[in-house]
Amino acid sequence: MKKSLLAFSIILLIFTWGGQFNDALAQNITIKGKVTDATTKLPIDYAAVVARGANLAEMTDAEGAYEINVAPGTTLEYSCLGYISKTIRVTEGGVQNVSLETDAISLDAVVAIGYGTTKRSDVTGAVSSVTADELKVAPVATVDQAMQGRVAGVTVNAQSGQPGQAAQVRIRGVGTVNNSSPIYVVDGVITEDISFLNSADVASMEILKDASSAAIYGSRGANGVIIITTKSGAEGKVKVSFDCYGGVQNIWRTLDLMKRDEYVETMVKIGNSDTERKELKRGFTNWLSTYRLGRDYYATPETFSYETQETDWQAEVQHKNAAIQNYHISVDGGTDKIKYSLSAGYFAQDGTIKESFYNRLTLRTNASYEITKWLKLGTNLSYITSKSRSLGNNAQYNGVLFQAISMAPWDPTHYPAGTLSKSGEDISGKIAASTNYTNVYNPFTQLETSHPNNTDERLLANGYLEIKPWEWLTFKSSISMNRYSWQNRSYREKYHFSDYDTNVKNSVSAAMGRSTEMFYENTLTFAKKFAGKHDVSFMVGQTTEEYNYYSLSGNGSTLLVTDPNRWYVSNTTEDKNSSDAVARTRRLSFLGRFFYSYDNRYLVTANFRADGSSKFPNNTWGYFPSVALAWRVSQEHFMENSKNVLDNLKLRLSWGQIGNDKISDGAFTQSIMQGLTFVSYPFGNTTANWSTAYVPGAAVTTYVNTGGKWEYTEQINLGVDFGFWNSKLYGNIDAYIRNTYDMLLNVKAPATVGNLYSSTMNVGTVSNKGIELTLGHANAVGDFRYDINGNLSLVKNRLTHLNGGERIQGGFTMCDEGLPLFCLWGWEYEGIYQSDEEVKEHQFGTSNITEHAGDARYKDQNGDGIIDTNDMVNIGNPFPWLSYGLNLTMNWKGFDFSMFLQGVYGNKIYNALRRQTEGDGRQSTLSTAMRNVWTPTSTEGIIPNPSGSSRNYDANSRFVESGSYLRLKNITLSYTFPKQWLQKAQIENARLSLSCENVATITGYSGFDPEVGINGIDLSRYPISRTFSVGLNFNF
Repeated sequence: MKKSLLAFSIILLIFTWGGQFNDALAQNITIKGKVTDATTKLPIDYAAVVARGANLAEMTDAEGAYEINVAPGTTLEYSCLGYISKTIRVTEGGVQNVSLETDAISLDAVVAIGYGTTKRSDVTGAVSSVTADELKVAPVATVDQAMQGRVAGVTVNAQSGQPGQAAQVRIRGVGTVNNSSPIYVVDGVITEDISFLNSADVASMEILKDASSAAIYGSRGANGVIIITTKSGAEGKVKVSFDCYGGVQNIWRTLDLMKRDEYVETMVKIGNSDTERKELKRGFTNWLSTYRLGRDYYATPETFSYETQETDWQAEVQHKNAAIQNYHISVDGGTDKIKYSLSAGYFAQDGTIKESFYNRLTLRTNASYEITKWLKLGTNLSYITSKSRSLGNNAQYNGVLFQAISMAPWDPTHYPAGTLSKSGEDISGKIAASTNYTNVYNPFTQLETSHPNNTDERLLANGYLEIKPWEWLTFKSSISMNRYSWQNRSYREKYHFSDYDTNVKNSVSAAMGRSTEMFYENTLTFAKKFAGKHDVSFMVGQTTEEYNYYSLSGNGSTLLVTDPNRWYVSNTTEDKNSSDAVARTRRLSFLGRFFYSYDNRYLVTANFRADGSSKFPNNTWGYFPSVALAWRVSQEHFMENSKNVLDNLKLRLSWGQIGNDKISDGAFTQSIMQGLTFVSYPFGNTTANWSTAYVPGAAVTTYVNTGGKWEYTEQINLGVDFGFWNSKLYGNIDAYIRNTYDMLLNVKAPATVGNLYSSTMNVGTVSNKGIELTLGHANAVGDFRYDINGNLSLVKNRLTHLNGGERIQGGFTMCDEGLPLFCLWGWEYEGIYQSDEEVKEHQFGTSNITEHAGDARYKDQNGDGIIDTNDMVNIGNPFPWLSYGLNLTMNWKGFDFSMFLQGVYGNKIYNALRRQTEGDGRQSTLSTAMRNVWTPTSTEGIIPNPSGSSRNYDANSRFVESGSYLRLKNITLSYTFPKQWLQKAQIENARLSLSCENVATITGYSGFDPEVGINGIDLSRYPISRTFSVGLNFNF
């Protein structure tokens, strides 16, 4: 056996060295010629001519000419961006002229447009695409987060770094005070959430931005439509792909807060008490014992040294180097009859705040079966299950970060061993009580005594039948289902850490619910070309939709046995209660689309949809038309001489109307209140037992508006698509006017009518105007290829008319006529009153003055000498008027590098956390900005006196900051291993990548992160994290 192996090795060496010796002796040959465009016959400059396996390449010159010396039998690859590559094997020298076909990806790629597809060159509306590779770059939990900055006109706000958190997506501004999110269509199934999708399963994504594109979805498309197609199989051998990445996450910024000693000194300075100052001079422990340690549950200074404790509370609640990982495997293949794609994915993300996490399992299968040449069946099936623990996001008193900064730096997270309370109790290891701000929870109370268990499941299923009796006629019938179910259960322990931070009974709460959407669709499509120049297609269809929802919840307290297996409401013994809810809506629709193209130059598309919705009992039907025109100027004969420079030019004009029915189910249903509250009747002696003296009654609380109808959005879009020098420079420009009419708002009825609540009526009008630009440049120099592309969007938003509707006022926001939707609302801060005389002079219209020297001065907008709610104004727009993204990709000999930047400009944020960190020190640890606070002994300070007027902390422009930022969103470096390294392992392709997400951020915002959500209010957002990851990809 050993001799056989030795002989085989010698023979193998002879052949190997012999081959190399013969190669060395071989005479090279010279190949030269020209590379031209197969259509225009014009030369292609900077085309690459690569000798495979020889590490040799040449470029064509301005005339398309090249010359290269290679060995006989070499395979030459001719390639250029914008063209389909071609390979030729050469055996002898001479002239080799090559013509390249235009790459179909540039103009004839198929894009989804809703109930059908079309060539990109035939698109007449504003449709943008995001490639699968762009979505896979970022190590994020949801597909919507990966869209951020990729498309002009689409604003994506992460709003939270909470694991698994869906992003907020808005297309072309905010069109309504009601739900303004787009809809998503995943493999034909309509949904309003894609946080369950694994980005590795996505094959393509199209965003329908204008009304002419989205009108085919009628009442669902007012806020835009995002169509997602998952990967499917193809004819050929079975392909197995495995992707994975793993990394660590960290919060990239914390608040700049004072350390213990400076904090105490500043707090005493603000209090301006001589007695307190003297006590602090005697020592920190004396001051703390006198002014803070008055409760018997606090630790004694003798058993715990507060004076040496320095707790960094922000660091204590953080989970440093939190893990993130993703695994995905897919199997694709098929024959001429059957095509299939199977995949499984697992995503796990630990939060950068302790105890938060998100885990998701995704299973997917797509299959199609061609029974005959005219009959095909297909299915798309996705099952997703996830488990998570979310912490209070943007919540003041329930937010972990808010609670953390509210704790004093001299308080420990837990008392160390040997600590006794003032009452003599051994509190070793116990969660510490707050000694400074008594009305706060230690954040570890929530992290350690609350035990939630949240599970979500989703099933998306689609089955279709396609009949194609002739090449030009297709009938498709499909049934789709989107089923979502959730179960939440939580157990809270019994505890007592302080008089405020206490839970006198253990308790259990549980909730579960399920929603099911069913879709039944039938379409008939005709598409045929006549006389070589007339391209005609039309589609007619009918859809039926039904939505059903049911939920059940309950809670109770006092579990006698606290074993986790007993954490059920049925096992509680006190305070039991339960409730349930139900909802149902139905929709019937008829739709159609007509497309005509003459000589691939003049194009027209018309859509029409009629929707009937159960939400509008008196005006059931809405009608939504659209039309779009396009002129491919570059196809005109007078452009022939310009094609070597301007190879693509298309002008687009579109108009359309779309509806919106995203309102509550009972908006036009008369409501009646029953029970004892407000509507009870007195019988007998009302001074006796209240519960027996009154009996339940009923009364109409809102007389319904019987004229309620659809909101509708009308949009006009003008666009230009262009490409220069074989699309080496490419882009598009769109300008639009988007107006929403008959917006549904509350209207207060006269008191004589008897309405307790306002009715819903069609009264509001909203305007959005904007410009979008996409520009890119791609080229190749030898083996080096690069592509740089960017986009920017400008939008102006206004609520133009209320028409009798009520303005909508939130805690810090306002929707009123003439203002942007949900603008920040408050007093305009002018500085600090320097004297009591200045106060009286400014507020001359009232004798009820609460301000003094050192308090905040607000602008008297109406000049009446009174500062009241009539002086409140728009103090900032939380929606950016400019959004942009810039992407650079480069590759060279197996190395790939990409860099992506993204940002916004012009938006404002109300930093509500500063109301705590710039207070008197009793609510939270103070910001270092408080070094410049005004006090009676430091009148040069620029922050109003925290011990002064309570109006110093009402909503005002002092707390409004710029939300603009520029973020280096992602950097990725990848290497694709040479195929000859992988052949023995039967690996077709292998790639290693290093990536960093949220690398660096330039911003003037002082909070944790400028991405705080579209409403612009930062109470304590779960911050965005910086992620470092390593990824591997194998194809077999």
